[in-house]
Amino acid sequence: ADAAWGHRRNSLAPFFDPVMPRPSPDAPQPNPSYPFHSGIHDHLESPVTRTFNSIERQLSESSQQEATQFDTLTDNLDRLQEAFDRQQRILEIERKLREQKQRELSRALKDLTAPALPDLSPPIQVEPPEKDTSLEAPAQEDTSRDSSGEVPTDGEPTSKEPVDIVPGVTNIPDEVATSLPESDNVTPPNDADTNPSSSSPQLGTNDVVDRGSFADNLFASGKHRLAAEMYMKQLQENLTPEQRAWTQFQLANCLRHLGDRSGAERQYRQVAAAQITTVYPAMARWWLSHLKQTSALSDRFSALKADLQSNLNSLDNQED
Repeated sequence: ADAAWGHRRNSLAPFFDPVMPRPSPDAPQPNPSYPFHSGIHDHLESPVTRTFNSIERQLSESSQQEATQFDTLTDNLDRLQEAFDRQQRILEIERKLREQKQRELSRALKDLTAPALPDLSPPIQVEPPEKDTSLEAPAQEDTSRDSSGEVPTDGEPTSKEPVDIVPGVTNIPDEVATSLPESDNVTPPNDADTNPSSSSPQLGTNDVVDRGSFADNLFASGKHRLAAEMYMKQLQENLTPEQRAWTQFQLANCLRHLGDRSGAERQYRQVAAAQITTVYPAMARWWLSHLKQTSALSDRFSALKADLQSNLNSLDNQED
């Protein structure tokens, strides 16, 4: 019977699980393996121990993550501190540049508003034309008598010498005097640029006027517009090179006072190019250099002002 059962069991073996032999109590027990645990004593750990170890590993990993996050935050804080220090240095540099530009603006403004530079050129020796005594009108005899009724003796003056209202005015020939236009008024109108309280020189209707001397007196009294008109009329006359250079130089001075810088520079250049031996060309070159320096200072002042305004606008935008 056993043989028959054994034969049947062997024939049905593919359809049944193999039966493991029962181990002996004295035989050594094999070490069980657990797929989710490792270590020498894992087979001895209880479920509580495994749970505790899992929590401990989670805490360790959490501590490592916190340490990593702390290091990252520390690095970010250091970078922010460096950026803040760099921005502070930039602001300090901008503040110093702004103060320096403000000082330069103040100096440039002071240079522009400073009084006119003194004329360092040598004094002009203007020689008045020789007075032609043959054309002078004879002095009128004073037929008046004194209180005693006696005629003055030869030692006493018989008439008062004519007083020149305009210094430097001399008599000129009649043909030159008649060539003057009749519309020219010997009494100039009031100039709006001057003090209205100041009175213009009153000339007699029979007096002969030297146009150049009259223009010089107008320029000296501050009536630059009238003086410029007189100088331009004088340039239409036949003048010597020296007289033309002086007239153009004075016309340039009038235009400079009136604010016409381009016209003044044009007249100064013509005087500077004149082939004469007087000091007028040197004086014209000095004024050309002065006007050039003034123009450069004005341009620099405008550029600094625009740059300063741009910096202030950028700072306002950063603060906003």
